[in-house]
Amino acid sequence: MPNRPLTELVLATTNPYKVNELRALLTPLNIKLHSGLDLKLPVVVEDGDTFAANAIKKARSALHATGLPVLADDSGLCVNALGGAPGVQTAYYNNVPNQPVYTRLLAEMAGVANRVRRVATGWETELTIAVDGVMSSPTVLELVEAFYQQGHQ
Repeated sequence: MPNRPLTELVLATTNPYKVNELRALLTPLNIKLHSGLDLKLPVVVEDGDTFAANAIKKARSALHATGLPVLADDSGLCVNALGGAPGVQTAYYNNVPNQPVYTRLLAEMAGVANRVRRVATGWETELTIAVDGVMSSPTVLELVEAFYQQGHQ
């Protein structure tokens, strides 16, 4: 990726909580954050088979629309007792209007022991960065190292 200071970044999401959290982190660093809502980016159908596929799809779409560096993610709840479900389909798992995902999860886990529920559930996240058409799925350590290489302390 090009070695130049990061002054603007697009967060390819319409989730206001993610935007507010990242904006609070980047504002003191003089990095202007744009969101999918701010820029009215097209909605990306998250139909990939993996979190990575969906994150890459969102990053490509936002990069194409803006030409700016992009951070995209996809994440979901993975419950071992349910064979990894809902996984990549977390957002669409409960198709009952006005009812949260956990309602279906609790119903499906009714016969699972509480101890198994606690140790067999996790949240998985995949990040993708797109700069000048180059895609990367860095680890958190790689992100921190790149951040410090740009002179941020």
